Order: sequence, then C-alpha cells, then structure tokens
Amino acid sequence: MPIDNLAFTTISNVPKNLTESNAFEYIFLIPDPNEYESFSTYYQLGVMHAYMDLKIKNSVKFFDEGSSLDSNQNSFIIGPFDPMQVEILDNQGANLNLILMNTARNNMFVPPNSQAQINSLNKHLLRLKATKILLAGNNAQKNFERLDQNLDYVFLQQPLSENNIRFTLGVSQSESRYELVKEASFSKVNFEPRTRTDIDQIVIFPENEDEVYDIASKIRFNYGLNYKISILTFDLDNQLDLNEITLHQINTFDHTYENPFGYDLKKSRSYTLGYDSMLLAYAKSNKLLGELRGYGGIYTLTKRKIESTSYFN
Repeated sequence: MPIDNLAFTTISNVPKNLTESNAFEYIFLIPDPNEYESFSTYYQLGVMHAYMDLKIKNSVKFFDEGSSLDSNQNSFIIGPFDPMQVEILDNQGANLNLILMNTARNNMFVPPNSQAQINSLNKHLLRLKATKILLAGNNAQKNFERLDQNLDYVFLQQPLSENNIRFTLGVSQSESRYELVKEASFSKVNFEPRTRTDIDQIVIFPENEDEVYDIASKIRFNYGLNYKISILTFDLDNQLDLNEITLHQINTFDHTYENPFGYDLKKSRSYTLGYDSMLLAYAKSNKLLGELRGYGGIYTLTKRKIESTSYFN
C-alpha cells in the first residue's frame, strides 16, 4: 500500500512468529498505573491484542516506567513515556533493542499524535497542490510553525463572528457590490454571495468539539458551500459526532475510528497506541523495515527512525 494513500484500509500483514528464541522478551515501560490508570490499562490491552494477532511466542512484561532495569541484551524495551525518564535512557547511547515513547535524540521513538497529524495534513495539501489555506480555530496560531512553510496561509480572525467570517472570505465586498446594484436597479436583484476563489481548503485546529461544529456550520451554511473543511483532532478529548461530521462534510485526521470503547476517545487512543507499539517493536526486533499500517496511523520504519502519519478519514 503506497504511503500517498492516507485512508485506512487494513492492518499491515506482517510475517508471524519470526522470533523463536524464548530468551528474547518484550518489556513495556508504562506510566504509574495508580496515576494513569485508564491510559495504562487500555495501552496494555492494545499491546496484548497485537501480541495475539502476531502470534508472538516470546514473553511480554509490563513495568512501571520508574523501575530500574538492567539493559538486558535479550530484552527489547518499549518506553518510557515520561520526558525525564526518556532523557536518562536516551543519554545512555543508541540501543538497537529500544523504542522510546517520547521525543529522543539518540534512539528511535514513536512520534506524538500531534506530529503524525501534521505530517498527514502536509502530505494531503501537497497531493492536492494547494497553495493558499485558511486556518481556523483557537489552536491554529500555536501550530502554525509546524506546517509546510512553502504554502500560503490566511487566518480566520478570532473571536469567531459573522463579521470576521464575511471579511476573511471576501463576502463583505460582495455584499457592498450587491447594495450598489440593488440601488441602481429597477427590478428585484437576488443576492448570492461571492467568496474569494484563491482558497479552497479550510483547516481547523479546534480547542474542543463544539468549536468544530460552530466554525463549520457558520462557513458551510452561510457562504462557502464548496470549501473543503478538514480538522486536526489531537487536542480533542471526546470523539466527534459522526452525524455532525457527515452533515458538515468534514474530513478528519485521526486513527481508524475502529473504537471498541464507544465515545471515549482517550481510551481508544491508548488502545491503538498500545497495539501499534507492539507492532513496531515486533517489526524492529525482526528487522522488518518499510511501511507499517497500524490502528493509529501509518509508520515508516527505517534503520534510524520511525516516521508517523495519521489516517485521513
């Protein structure tokens, strides 16, 4: 499956039972279950789901990320998450049997969900050959520098209002022309707002779910019916309403939405991250390089790093 296909199709079909040595074990360092009970529980469930799907015979062990472990050459370590613990482990040097779960310099790490979604957005806009994009949402400004700087961006002014939308989309000028024509005409003139034509992509960085529906409805139902609206979901705590997404014709960057936990997005993300962590560790330990498709996104595994791209739904 080529990387330019950003839609979810299925989990990568990787060879099963490649590592036969019972001495080789997978150790997952997880946040303190007492403090991060929900995350740790569903992360472990995801790991074990992948473990069964891959038919792995080697043992899997879970330890608190604060545990002091010997760097056993027969163990493959995944984690920790805590930035301080990551730095300590990373500063010990490069380790081929290690994947960290936070940003590191010397070792492989799984990029955060936010970076995966930004990567997917950049690939999506490049494929469409878009040149000018309207950015909206309370969190747009703080993420601006992470975008492809070869493109031209226009910000929807905050706070969101009808006047700001009209001004940004160029509707105000259309309304002014309509008033002039209406005054000069002897017959009834129907008004159909003409928006700026140099923008066809609107990307929303929302602070919460309600902001998504508010911005989309004001734009979609008032002025720009042909604008393509996409949203970045990494700052959202709850899963979006499928009916609202369909109604507003919104595209999303996120995981597959094969969510066995209802509308609890945090549990779903923890679960999919656990599944993909096991998938990546299995591939890395067996030297399977290239593209891997998990539940959380598309990963490109090389000898030196892991690149991550979210699905575009």
